[in-house]
Amino acid sequence: IVMFTSTDCATCKDALAAVKTLDIPLREVTWELEGTMLEELQVTAVPLTVFVGGDAELIDQFVGVPKRRRLSRAAAAWRRAVAA
Repeated sequence: IVMFTSTDCATCKDALAAVKTLDIPLREVTWELEGTMLEELQVTAVPLTVFVGGDAELIDQFVGVPKRRRLSRAAAAWRRAVAA
């Protein structure tokens, strides 16, 4: 799971807190520390959360603070994908 954020983004903090409740591996990529990566990947809005399976398959992605139900579904799909 990759989350693109910015240090001065209040919504990013809320989204990060929501994703951290899932107890799944998370890689945070912050604009201030890794801006080049965000530019290369053409990330134009934060927070952006991306769920990627073991074979680099896109499982789900969302901008902003995810609703709990959608977040749970994405996490379940991610768990199934990495277990396969």
